Amino acid sequence: MVKRKPNGQFDKGSSKPANSGRKVGQNWKERVREIFLDCVTEDDYRAIIRVQVEAAKAGDKDASKLILPFIIPKPPEEIRHTGSGGGPIQLTEVWVSKTRDDSDTD
Repeated sequence: MVKRKPNGQFDKGSSKPANSGRKVGQNWKERVREIFLDCVTEDDYRAIIRVQVEAAKAGDKDASKLILPFIIPKPPEEIRHTGSGGGPIQLTEVWVSKTRDDSDTD
């Protein structure tokens, strides 16, 4: 039996009652995806996609937003390396020398 404190919290060492929730390592999204794949055939997928394409052609913006990323992938973000004010990067060489005082022993 799981022991609890008067405030309802689990006692130390018994924070997980037997058979509580998901099993360790179980990923719910993966399980739902497996269920969809078991229930939906390739022909079903094709029919769904055809409906979305027709809706996009008819001007449905949501349908367009759904299908366009599969047709036209998002371009990679441009990375610019510039210095202050958008100019070239200025490189400065800095030399650091360690001085040893009398209290420093190695």
